[in-house]
Amino acid sequence: MATATTTQTDFDLTDTGGTWHCVLAGRLDTERCERITEPLLSRLQESNQGITFDLAEVSFVASSFLRLCILATRAVGNGNVCLVNTAPTIKKVFKIAGLDGPIRID
Repeated sequence: MATATTTQTDFDLTDTGGTWHCVLAGRLDTERCERITEPLLSRLQESNQGITFDLAEVSFVASSFLRLCILATRAVGNGNVCLVNTAPTIKKVFKIAGLDGPIRID
């Protein structure tokens, strides 16, 4: 059950009652990640809830998205950041970077 939803041009964030669900689409390049990092991290730090990034419509991730995921993990703890609907090529990037341990990837 969603208790709060924030829709911005760069992401759709919904509080699912204990975990944030963040829907992203398109290219997660450096410029875009810089725009979304502060609002997302602020929300995570205020609520101390985990986050699930839904990447079903994401075609590309820059290293700045990996950085965002690392910062999110530091904010909410290992295992509380999850990627879902992740393309095989994006899974491979996270695996090569060694982030498939602290970040759950489905």
